[in-house]
Amino acid sequence: MSEFKLGNISVPAGTKKTGYLPVTNRPDGSMVSIPLMIVNGKEDGPTLLVIASQHGDEHEGTLSVINLGKTLDPAKMKGTFIGIPVLHVDAFHGMQRGSPYDKYIGDMNRIHPGRDDGFMTEKISHVFFEKIVSRADTLVDLHCGANYLYLTEQVGFEDSSNRELAKSVGGSWDILWNAGEKPFGSGTSKGACAKIGLPAIILELGGMGGRLDHFQENIVKMVDGITNVMKYLNILEGKPQTAEKYTEIHLLQKHCNHGGIVVLEPDFAIRNWVKKGKKLMNIIDFFGNTVEEIIAPFDGLITGVRVYPLVHAGDWVVMIGEPIE
Repeated sequence: MSEFKLGNISVPAGTKKTGYLPVTNRPDGSMVSIPLMIVNGKEDGPTLLVIASQHGDEHEGTLSVINLGKTLDPAKMKGTFIGIPVLHVDAFHGMQRGSPYDKYIGDMNRIHPGRDDGFMTEKISHVFFEKIVSRADTLVDLHCGANYLYLTEQVGFEDSSNRELAKSVGGSWDILWNAGEKPFGSGTSKGACAKIGLPAIILELGGMGGRLDHFQENIVKMVDGITNVMKYLNILEGKPQTAEKYTEIHLLQKHCNHGGIVVLEPDFAIRNWVKKGKKLMNIIDFFGNTVEEIIAPFDGLITGVRVYPLVHAGDWVVMIGEPIE
């Protein structure tokens, strides 16, 4: 296994290092950079790239990358792990989806692979793809429901060539979100990777800004899932843990038509199977009058829900998966 070099970071075989890949400067002269955790195995093998916090209000993935990068033993690896705990640092600082300093690009995960002569977020994306993604054999992109949604664990993929990779996450990751009917989009990490033939999957789990409820448990699930992928790719020894049964779905991210306050039905729960026509929630006004009923459009599996009581017209309110036979 040879030395792995990325930017000004050189990682000899059997070692690990952290550092920053510079992009450009801020007005005060400080550097906009991409933080990197690189674990270079003792033996030759593939390179896995795991990224988190493209969206600055999605935190489970960040701590998952940090925990995994700190615990991986390069002496027991074949190949290289590149972990990016926070891809969009300014968005992370602002605790919001996009950078508060970029007035033109609100979502990094819609403009990949960016532009060298573009806006700030496009510049970060360009460096990310040109210098980091180009070195990878597989990409795993970590997401959650951010501040306003909570999502159960699900693995997103776009075409059949990535189905086995998606299944390799295994364990509790038994919901496979097949986006083939409604592709993620060419500007997403998955869509941009598809254009260059790079296998890529998306892990979605958690939300509500993190910290409470199942936050620590979710981090463990993400780390376990990525570890399974590393075993599947033969970067780590061992057999990946598979799920007992996989449910493959097309996902509907259902919007509301009226603003108001969300009131869930008493029996509403994530991972519940519901019948077509089942009422899931009411949208009420400030006086308790129902202005909209949210109804299940098909027999399906609840995979996520809005956690803010307040909604504006057009907001996502529930995620429901239609099973693929």
